[in-house]
Amino acid sequence: MPAFGSNASLYVTNQASMGSTAPNSWTTFPFANSNMEFSYAELTDDSITGLVDDPDVVRGIGGVAGSIEGNFNPITAGILLRGLFGVSSVGAVGSGYTHSFLPNTGPWSDKCSNPPLGFALNAGESGISSSYLFQDVFINNVEISVAAGNYIRMRANVLGKTGGLMTTPASPVSHAEVKPIAWSAVSLSIGGAGVQRFSDIRFTFNNNIAAQDRIDGTATHTFFFREGFRQFARFSGTIDISQTDYLTFYNGTETSLSMFALGVTSISSGVNEFLKIDIPRLVYTKYPVNVPGPGIITIGIEGRGMYKASSGRVCSIVLQNSKATYA
Repeated sequence: MPAFGSNASLYVTNQASMGSTAPNSWTTFPFANSNMEFSYAELTDDSITGLVDDPDVVRGIGGVAGSIEGNFNPITAGILLRGLFGVSSVGAVGSGYTHSFLPNTGPWSDKCSNPPLGFALNAGESGISSSYLFQDVFINNVEISVAAGNYIRMRANVLGKTGGLMTTPASPVSHAEVKPIAWSAVSLSIGGAGVQRFSDIRFTFNNNIAAQDRIDGTATHTFFFREGFRQFARFSGTIDISQTDYLTFYNGTETSLSMFALGVTSISSGVNEFLKIDIPRLVYTKYPVNVPGPGIITIGIEGRGMYKASSGRVCSIVLQNSKATYA
C-alpha cells in the first residue's frame, strides 16, 4: 500500500542556537505542500585514468533546501515571520497578543544572520514512510499573496544544514482550529487612501542568505549569512489601468502601501485575529501601458519599498492572535 500526503504532518520549532538539538516542543504547522529535502552535492573527480566512464560517485557537502506552501495561518505563520525578520516584539490586547515583526539590524549570532528553526515531517502512513528531521533551517524568502476569490497564500523558501530520519517521531503541540483568511477580508490602501483596483497582489521578502562553507571537519555547511543586500517589501500585482497610478510611476513619486486582513476568529470582545503589512516608502518600478484585448484593461505592476530613516525600517508586518510569544 502506498503512502498518502493526506496523512502527512509537518511540525516546526524554534532552536535555541545553531547546532543545538531541536527540542520536543513542536508546533503543528498546517501546509498544502512541501519539497524540503536534505541532499548531498556530488564531488566530481576529473582525473583522467584511461577509462571512458564517469568516475565513482563521491558525496560532497550536504544541506537542506526546498519550500513550504499553504494558506496563511494567523498563528503558525508567525513562526516563519520571526525566522524571516529575525526578531519580533509582543504586546497584550484583551485576551490576545499583537506581534510586530521588524527587519533585524544585525546578525542573530556569529554563525547566522537569522534564527534557526527545526522541522519534522511525518510522511504518510506509519510503517510505510518514516519521520524526517531538518535542523538549522533558515527562512530565506517569503511570498504572501492574495487573489480575488481565494485565501491568502504564503510560500517560504528555506535552506539549512542537516537532515535525516527521526528515531522518535515529534510530539506536537496543537493549537485550536484556526481558519485561514479569505480575500473578502482584505483591504488595500495606497498613500493612505483605500483602493479597489487590484485583482491580485504579492509581497515578497528576500533575506539573500547563502550557505557559507569552511574547513571545519564536517561535510555540511558552516555558516548562513546574507551575501548581499536584503530585498524586503517588493510587490507585484494585477491592477486596473489608472492615469493617477501611471503619473505616480512616471514622475517617480513616493507613496505608501498597506494591506490589512481581518481574521474570522474572535479572541475576546472586540479583539480579532488580523494581519497587517505596511510599506511606508514605496515607488512603482514597472507600470506597462498595454491593451491586451477588448475587455477591462489590466496590467502587471511592480514596486519596491525603501528604507525610512524616521521609523528605522523598510516595512513591518503585524500579526494579532492568541499566541503569547514567538521567541
